[in-house]
Amino acid sequence: MNIKINIYKILAFNIILLLAGGCTDDFEEINTNPNGPAKLDNIGPLLTHAQQNIYAPSRFVTWRENVIFGSRFAEHWSFGFQGTWFANASGFQGGTDWHYGVWDDSWGLVNAVSNNNIGDLAELLRLTGPEGEFASEADYGVVLIMRVMLLQRIADNYGAIPFSDGGTGVAKPVFQQLDEVYPLMIEDLDRAMNLIGNATNSGLGAADQVYGGDYQKWKRLANSEKLKLAIRARSASGNNFSNQAITEAVSSPLLQSNDDNLVIQRDPSLTALRQGFANIWSFGTGGQWVMAKRLVEHLDGTVLGTPDPRLAQYADPAVNSGNYVGQEVGLDASSPLVTSIDNFSTPDATIVNQDPQFPSYVFTYAEAEFLQAEAALFGMGGTNANAHYQAGIRASMEQWGVSEADIQVYLASPAGSLSGTQEDQFRQISIQRWIAAYTNGSEAWAIVRRTGYPVIEDKTDPRFFDTSGWADNKLPQRLLYSTTEYTLNGKNLESALQRQGPDKMTTKLWWAK
Repeated sequence: MNIKINIYKILAFNIILLLAGGCTDDFEEINTNPNGPAKLDNIGPLLTHAQQNIYAPSRFVTWRENVIFGSRFAEHWSFGFQGTWFANASGFQGGTDWHYGVWDDSWGLVNAVSNNNIGDLAELLRLTGPEGEFASEADYGVVLIMRVMLLQRIADNYGAIPFSDGGTGVAKPVFQQLDEVYPLMIEDLDRAMNLIGNATNSGLGAADQVYGGDYQKWKRLANSEKLKLAIRARSASGNNFSNQAITEAVSSPLLQSNDDNLVIQRDPSLTALRQGFANIWSFGTGGQWVMAKRLVEHLDGTVLGTPDPRLAQYADPAVNSGNYVGQEVGLDASSPLVTSIDNFSTPDATIVNQDPQFPSYVFTYAEAEFLQAEAALFGMGGTNANAHYQAGIRASMEQWGVSEADIQVYLASPAGSLSGTQEDQFRQISIQRWIAAYTNGSEAWAIVRRTGYPVIEDKTDPRFFDTSGWADNKLPQRLLYSTTEYTLNGKNLESALQRQGPDKMTTKLWWAK
């Protein structure tokens, strides 16, 4: 496959920063680490570190959050083969420490409380704020955008979060429900866009791993993130802000092309713990995965009636048959359907290659177009849902290196245009968003939970592993909070759960269908 990737060399460093917690005349002297690094000349190294952790997270988070949880729950990938390490209880009964670790690793970037690490984002906000050493309204706006995107991901995985208190040094931050968090995130994005204003280039260059210091691309990303948040909350109970936010977002610049994609290149020169799919794949059969039957059948024409040229970019044929074969998700390891990995399609080699490594696609132009299609479909801005729908399909196919001829054939097919009732068209848009979110498991899982498409049936047949007491043989709705949070901030967490619902995988989030 042919994916155009801008490769930035990662700045290697080991940085320890102290978060200010009081004011004394000799504060700086008292709090200086004699063994620490020299004072920063600019925010570049810390910004790079934060972006790598947020957008291209560690092997632990990539493996658990993206592969084992998100991509499997969304039925993009499966572990239904002999020799896997992740059959049956993994991700359910056997995976609670993975739920906890994803929370601790992610939240440590925001706040100093949950796992006793200083959050990169908290320090960046201090450094670029009005009293910071590198005060800059535009840079502060960029960091606000990064903070919102990380917290949105955490909230969509778990539910209530300490949004307002996070990173402020509050010892026991108060958890806020999603119906409060979502409008606050939109407020922060509006603030960030206002702070960036007409600024053009930060001068940080490659230290900004996302956009090379282009402030206007950050601004378009913020507006696209605003649209996504508002669309996600569109049908949620008690929502009274999304209609206005959607209307505002679609009337301002959004991601304009695949050049605006938020994509972070993985660097094979980094430690294995900082690498992505390739490092996980290198563990051999036990750590690997195969294509899910549901995704393959949406791409091979079985479900949508038209073969999708992205199938050859997403997957390699099964070794034994030479055909594209997906496996069901959630099978009991004792089922006769669980056979050799060579009987199933695996991810395309480019996704699991060691060098060059496959990048992390976080927010794409294709997604921005599908969001606009939904807004137009429901009369919230724009007038041509089908044009945005087709633009989204084209953008996704171009991102994955599909030829122009194949794109035109697909767009000319029934699957390439919206048709039917409003609900039929909503299903089409949702399924194409789900297909386009391939390799971004958390987002694909959120799409399924929020829209109900594609429909993922309950796993009650004997061929499936019984997840009673955990996911209760249904589509998992969320991850479990960390025991660290119960230990350090249990009272506030328990208070949040009284309103949100039990800390179980079956508890639906505020915006879930």
